[in-house]
Amino acid sequence: MSASDRPSAFEHYRRNLAKRDQDERRILAQIKRFLECFWGDPTLREALSTRNDPVSLEACARSLGLSLNLRDLAPLWEKGARGAISPQEAEAYPLVQLWRGWIADLVSLRGALRAQGRTQEVNPVFDAWRERQIARCESELGDMNQVMVHGVMALELSRGCSVGCPFCGVAAERFQGHWPRTPANAALWRGVLRQAVELFGPAAQSSVCYWATEPADNPDYPEFLMDFHEVVGELPQTTTTGALKDPAWTRRLMGSWQERRSLINRFSVLSTGVLRKLHQTFSPEELLEVELVLHCDGSPLPKAQAGRNRGLAGGAGEGEAQGLQSTIACVSGFLVNMPERSIELITPCHSSEQWPRGYRVLARENFTDPLGFRAAALSMQERCMATCLRGTDALAFREDLSFERLDDGFAVSTSFKRYSMTGQDYLPALGRMIADGRATTGEAMSACLEKGADLGAVLSTIETLFERGLLREPLASWGHPPAASAAGSKF
Repeated sequence: MSASDRPSAFEHYRRNLAKRDQDERRILAQIKRFLECFWGDPTLREALSTRNDPVSLEACARSLGLSLNLRDLAPLWEKGARGAISPQEAEAYPLVQLWRGWIADLVSLRGALRAQGRTQEVNPVFDAWRERQIARCESELGDMNQVMVHGVMALELSRGCSVGCPFCGVAAERFQGHWPRTPANAALWRGVLRQAVELFGPAAQSSVCYWATEPADNPDYPEFLMDFHEVVGELPQTTTTGALKDPAWTRRLMGSWQERRSLINRFSVLSTGVLRKLHQTFSPEELLEVELVLHCDGSPLPKAQAGRNRGLAGGAGEGEAQGLQSTIACVSGFLVNMPERSIELITPCHSSEQWPRGYRVLARENFTDPLGFRAAALSMQERCMATCLRGTDALAFREDLSFERLDDGFAVSTSFKRYSMTGQDYLPALGRMIADGRATTGEAMSACLEKGADLGAVLSTIETLFERGLLREPLASWGHPPAASAAGSKF
């Protein structure tokens, strides 16, 4: 299905929302409010674990301003954060079924948002590169990659962040000021957005307007979002920690969300006290389409082992072995800072000594005007987005892959995924050459042809490895010289 024929992620969301009538939305909002209290307040969890008789449950619901019978939600809170609810059990709880259906629709939005970033018709070079990064992350990041949408662009409207979360996964710098919406800045902003639409088409709608910045630090953020809507066609998703900083600012923002219904937005919650204040300020219905990201003490939500939080849970490097999240980066594309007029090409990776913020920076340039922005983006694309391996390019597996010799081929794997290639006589030798990392693509192909291999078959093998993101990309793509490879699901 081409991008023009595929329903947008925003249409997908609005259709799912339209499936629920007003009464169902009211009930869903109350269920959501209860679960936020349950998972964000350890005291409440402890109380319900010891006092869950009908009288206590009714008193708890009343104290939270809810008209629900909490016993009707029992499977949602009695089984724990990851407790599995069987279909048979859910049948006995209509409200649980209603909630699970709502969550399933929200989860399905991730796939729609990832598909929103496809640019195969307007920019096939970028599309092939982005798809390759997504494929790489399947083996490099494992299940973590399933929640990443790999948006094409993140645009920052401030320098640094005033919040200073100690666990910030991108190690945001100290706040140095916001970018005001002056006539000149508005013209530059809208011009950059127009160029983004030309470069990416509808995929530009997968962009966000923050990164290592806090939206609430810019009082003009709601107006910048309206510019984005007018130029790009939809409102981008917003995550903010500052919903209580200026309730009038927040309500302006929420008003635009309510009117245009683009996506679920998010408020980050840093403490149980903030959670309670949010609940006092906004009704359950107002927050139905706002995800509260619970970073409160005692919340089961994990914090990524990246940025300022890197190594705090057991030491650097242990996060991956423990299966912990090691990046919050969700863009395979361009990071743009408007105050600095800078543009970087980035893609997610495991947090490491080299990339502690959980994303690689492949190139960086500055621009002065919209055409300069376009030129910088296209320059990075030309330098860093190879469409294939040239004969003179080094041929080597990614450094994080383990190599395994097989009698009729080879396999490569990470702790998350294993790929094998078998069934052709040239595969064992080709695999060893790639694992050794000393031959160019042309040299490896010549060696296979000398042993009688079919040219088309060898080319197909190398192309498959490249497209799956299993090979090191050409030097310019990774910003550092290739090191010697120690290498070590069926295609």
